[in-house]
Amino acid sequence: MTERHIAVIGASGVVGRALMEHLTESGEKVVGLSRREPADLATNYRHLDLMSADACRHSAKSELSKTT
Repeated sequence: MTERHIAVIGASGVVGRALMEHLTESGEKVVGLSRREPADLATNYRHLDLMSADACRHSAKSELSKTT
């Protein structure tokens, strides 16, 4: 089976945080994207403000190119 890389947008919110935990516990490679830094996420996290086109392009080139 192919290894998947999954991006969760809004990872510091209630739903995003729960999804990050579930996917990580399931053994998936996950990166969390959020404009707020999560206080207690122990997983892979990247800052991303979706209102900034430049930030989105940069993240797409560096992180999201590895996701499914």
